[in-house]
Amino acid sequence: MTVLHNLSEVRARCQATFSEFPSDFFPEVPDEIWTRFRKQYETVSSDTIVSTHPYGFVLTNRKESSSISSRWLLYAYAFGDFYRELTAYRNVTQHIASFVLVKPIFGGKRDAILNLLPNEAWESEVEKLAPGGAAKIVEAIRQYFDGRPDEAEYYLRFLSDRMWSGVGKALDRADNDWMGSSVRKAASVIQANSDRLPLVIRAVADDADLDLAIRNLVDLQLVRFLGLTSAVSTGTRVTGASNVIFYGAPGTGKSHRIKDRIRKSPDDCTIRTVFHADTQSGDFIGTYRPAMAEGRLTYAFQPGPFALALVAAFNDPVRHYFLVIEEINRAPAAAVFGEVFQLLDRDADGTSEYSVMPSDIAFADYLKQKIPHWIGDIRLPSNLSLLASMNGGDQAVMPLDTAFKRRWLYEYVPVDFGICASGNLQIADRSGARTDIAWKPFAMAVNAVLEDLGVPEDRLLGPFFLSEKELATGSGAGVPTALGKLFLYLWDDVLRHGHRGRVFAPGLKSYGNLIAAYSANRPVFSDALMRTLFPETDAGEQGGDLAE
Repeated sequence: MTVLHNLSEVRARCQATFSEFPSDFFPEVPDEIWTRFRKQYETVSSDTIVSTHPYGFVLTNRKESSSISSRWLLYAYAFGDFYRELTAYRNVTQHIASFVLVKPIFGGKRDAILNLLPNEAWESEVEKLAPGGAAKIVEAIRQYFDGRPDEAEYYLRFLSDRMWSGVGKALDRADNDWMGSSVRKAASVIQANSDRLPLVIRAVADDADLDLAIRNLVDLQLVRFLGLTSAVSTGTRVTGASNVIFYGAPGTGKSHRIKDRIRKSPDDCTIRTVFHADTQSGDFIGTYRPAMAEGRLTYAFQPGPFALALVAAFNDPVRHYFLVIEEINRAPAAAVFGEVFQLLDRDADGTSEYSVMPSDIAFADYLKQKIPHWIGDIRLPSNLSLLASMNGGDQAVMPLDTAFKRRWLYEYVPVDFGICASGNLQIADRSGARTDIAWKPFAMAVNAVLEDLGVPEDRLLGPFFLSEKELATGSGAGVPTALGKLFLYLWDDVLRHGHRGRVFAPGLKSYGNLIAAYSANRPVFSDALMRTLFPETDAGEQGGDLAE
């Protein structure tokens, strides 16, 4: 699912970030970063990078060679978010072009309509080409963003307001043309070779590891360049912090995606916590708890993960810190954040736009003790990011408050079996013999049935729903751990309200029947699913007499 943000605000934030770089600052780039950059750049460009040096690289297009400064990586640092946001708007445009503008009402004029966009009078212009077409487009946009009216308005404004979006060229042009032009315009670049700048930004933005490596490199070298040995005393610190929620189906690798995002950071720069139904604000921020002092029972403020991360980031401004919240929607998140909810609004460099005064005197005293020269209010510093995982398909989760949700960026982790846990499940065939079935084709077959039933994607089986350790669990007379977990999820969560017969064998009336049938080496899946899992046998008679 494509998520849109205010394109004008994203562009302004990127421009503000770039404006902070001194005009004579050129990062010194090590060979390992250039090597990764070369691979990415040559993937998106027809150019070939023939050589690199600490302060730039030389490329050729077989006709001429050009020398590019390492300062271009600062554009990638600053404008990567704008490129990614343009990509999101492009994805919506492609959907409209592929599924809406091909309808008979548009009379084969898809490209002509795209050529009109963006245009403040686009609706009247479309009406001239295809009467009634403008209303169809607007209707399709609102359906695409069903339940997300703000994003629908963002996209409609994208179609009409060039000043707001920064998009000057028509949308029928190639992506590298209209998107590249928009990036160059936002970056205000007029120098030679500027047509290659969007490719540099794209190469970095498309590789999360490369992007993070360049950010860490630039952050560190900028501090050294400015001659700052104590960022606390000078007020300069690492910037770029954000609030990001990674969401998707169970087992898609959300936690792994977070791990990749922070992989280059030292372990002591990450504070982790897990939300659950009983998590309260005091657990997250901190609260008075019993403690022993000099052999006597007393009470003292015990910091929660939020307080620990806040203090660490404030006192170590040259490093980027991460507060990782697993399963953020298993607790009433807005209530857990409490008064610090307001801090989630960030300005261009990642600092909280607003501050709050701690209402808990113990928390205030703790901050006063731990943060030198603390002045009494709280802001999230620009070097403290909040990364969270969220699963919307579980019965135990709680809805996030709308105001809370809009203060986060969202990164969708799709169901993708390109990378998958390896291992087998033991499934009884028609003869009653347990046969090893590889996890990947099994999960894909189950997902195909669930998709036919209209089950939302966030409730499908992800490639890591079962871990390799679980899949390695030995066989026996009972139900292996992996299958027990799988059976319970499918029976009691996904198919709780019906259609169990599409996945499980007819005659299984209860979860107890299911476990008993499996333990007795009887087939437990539906005929259709068994035919997929055991194509070499006739599964047509299986599953008819399973219930006892």
